Amino acid sequence: MVGQYERDGYGGYRYGNLFPAEVLKGQQFGPASQVWLLGCLLHELSAMEPAYKIQGTDMFTALANIMEGRPPPDITESFSDELKTMIRDCLKGDPDLRPSMEELVNRVTVVTEAMKQAYRGPEIVDL
Repeated sequence: MVGQYERDGYGGYRYGNLFPAEVLKGQQFGPASQVWLLGCLLHELSAMEPAYKIQGTDMFTALANIMEGRPPPDITESFSDELKTMIRDCLKGDPDLRPSMEELVNRVTVVTEAMKQAYRGPEIVDL
């Protein structure tokens, strides 16, 4: 996967596609930026590729998509609508439109409880 990223000349790699729009525009990294990064992580774990994939050496398209607030392609149908919506909400271009971490935890709790209620297999014991 490292091969997807451009060398920075200092022995490392540039990860410009992991900076939210507000940071690319010179604003401070804050809680909404962390939510955006969580969205990137969830997308990459689900889709098995970065949300804003760099094509060859063309980093500018990925950066333009981030800065203009364009959502990445949806993950496959095998994932729940709740997960798709959560990822889409986390990756909104405007940081004020992203959910807070607390809202995300509440969403996950609601979905988890609904899944427990719908489950018909052997008893699940919480650890």
